[in-house]
Amino acid sequence: MLDSVQGNISAALLIAFFVPPAKFLYNNMEFYMPMKKKNCFLAYVQLSSILFACSILNAGEIVVTTSAELASAVNNAVNNTDILIADGTYLMTSVLVIGPEWSPTGTPLSNVSIRSQSGNRAAVVLHGPGMTNGSTPRILILIRHTADITIEGLTLRDVRDHLIQVQGEQNPIRTTIRNVHLVDAGDQFIKVSLDFDHPERHARDGIIQGCLMEYSGTAPDFYTGAIDAHGIEGWVISANTCRNFVHPAQLVDPAILVWSGSIGTIVEKNLLIECERGIMFGEGAVHTSDQHIGGIIRNNIVYRTVSGDTGISLNQTRNVGVYHNTVLLNGTFPWAIEYRFQSVTGEPSGTLSYNLTDNPIAARDNAEAQTTGNIANALSTWFADPSQADFHLTSTALPAIDAAVTLPDVPDDYDGTPRPVNSAPDIGAQEFVDPDFSHDFFDLSLVNETSVSGVLLAWYSIPGIRYTLWVQSPLTGETYLPLISGYAATDAVSALLDQGNAGNGIPHPSDDPGPRLYKLSFSN
Repeated sequence: MLDSVQGNISAALLIAFFVPPAKFLYNNMEFYMPMKKKNCFLAYVQLSSILFACSILNAGEIVVTTSAELASAVNNAVNNTDILIADGTYLMTSVLVIGPEWSPTGTPLSNVSIRSQSGNRAAVVLHGPGMTNGSTPRILILIRHTADITIEGLTLRDVRDHLIQVQGEQNPIRTTIRNVHLVDAGDQFIKVSLDFDHPERHARDGIIQGCLMEYSGTAPDFYTGAIDAHGIEGWVISANTCRNFVHPAQLVDPAILVWSGSIGTIVEKNLLIECERGIMFGEGAVHTSDQHIGGIIRNNIVYRTVSGDTGISLNQTRNVGVYHNTVLLNGTFPWAIEYRFQSVTGEPSGTLSYNLTDNPIAARDNAEAQTTGNIANALSTWFADPSQADFHLTSTALPAIDAAVTLPDVPDDYDGTPRPVNSAPDIGAQEFVDPDFSHDFFDLSLVNETSVSGVLLAWYSIPGIRYTLWVQSPLTGETYLPLISGYAATDAVSALLDQGNAGNGIPHPSDDPGPRLYKLSFSN
């Protein structure tokens, strides 16, 4: 379970999970948390097993303090390089090109990260000459033939074309863009391109997670969007916020557009505020091949009071799941979700289930889809405070509460709250949590390792709520024993180091053959 850990880093097994309504960054059913030890990062965690693995990067760290040092570090990067940018504002005069051009015999640049040294994305700003200025650089970061490249914890802004371009034609794999603030680009903020003559080379298994993409005012023209991805495969676009993708005179491109034969994209837990068009799989025209195959659009929130187009759109897609989204357009367009243009194979555009909207779902241009349990007449009073981007259901949303059926592809909600909270899941992106609640979490399985000196249990919590943490193992019998009772959270993160053998009758983890099961209950 643990990779070898060297130096002064103590081996520890971490368990983490969510308590509503706190929100963190997710990838499918996974999330990421940095460990504050040099060169040590917790890997992705499957929430169903709650197991973390700690891995060591065998790379050198390079700390840069000027634009010239940054450009030099990127241009000369070798495998396993961690480029840390000191706090400051950096005027870029050239494109940061990561990786070589693809060739049939070439090898990709691998395991390189570019991130803020402090971890504070607001403290490290890379900017160009302006979004209407055609001077160099027109792109800030260009990712070519690479594997496992990470861009994290930065602010990128003010270029004519793209803030980040991932060149799918260079065959990159596992690109991660996480916790980046992107502001004011002339075209799409994150562009994933494709050589249509060689679609076998394309961007695979990427992640765009926890980013804020916004215009400080309005878009300079219609040809823009937060994310525009051609021919991608296996990407996850998760827990991002897109804001103000509008133009006063033209209808801009979708905030999130995935098309050109893309496969298996998961778009989940994103918040789109005042975007003229929302999430689109496939482009609005007939093509000779399907524009998107498979994939899921789930637990997203689209909210708009300005004029625009539909909130979620499927165009010549095949078997896409559209589940538990909340789309509120406030009368700015006749329908909230659409599916249009029959797939080339004749298969359904997708399955649309348990979406909560204030306008109908429209079938267009001979497309077919399966629809189940959607509500198309949601009222503003059903939500806590939409004007402040709080879309939690209120007790007045009775038609939506406990009205869905559990879907295997939707194990939790927008906040990471496991579904269902009560007897059945709620319709829409967020579960209703009564202010006077008491709820047992699911069991958390852990296979213990004798080399582990302790178990650090950490969870995102609600200040003022009391938690009881329970544990059960073969040594404690079939009954769960309280590890800690009535713990009052005072912060958004709570943690407890379980050493065992502390008078609570619970064995030390190293003495326990496992499996150890953990449970969390909470009440006000």
